[in-house]
Amino acid sequence: VGLTSQAETDLQDFESMVAEWEMVRECHMLMGETDFLLKIVAHDWDDFQRFLTTKLTPAPNVSHVKTALSIRSRKNRPGVPVMLDG
Repeated sequence: VGLTSQAETDLQDFESMVAEWEMVRECHMLMGETDFLLKIVAHDWDDFQRFLTTKLTPAPNVSHVKTALSIRSRKNRPGVPVMLDG
C-alpha cells in the first residue's frame, strides 16, 4: 500500500484504521517505494474484492494498492533462531 503522505500522524492514522480490519492479519511499515505490506485473509475472491473496493482503496491517504497472491508456502518459521550453550 502506498500513501499520499508519510507524516507521522498520517502513518499512525493508517495503522489505527488497519488495526480495526479483521481481514488484515499482519501490517508492516516498509522502507522504499511501498509504505505498508498487509497480509489479508479472505473467505474467497469476492470477499477480497469487496474489501479492496469498499475499505482499502477508498481509505483516506491511500494513493495506490498492489496485490500479490501466495500460491504456495514452503517455509514459515516465525521468531529468531537462538543457539543456547549447553
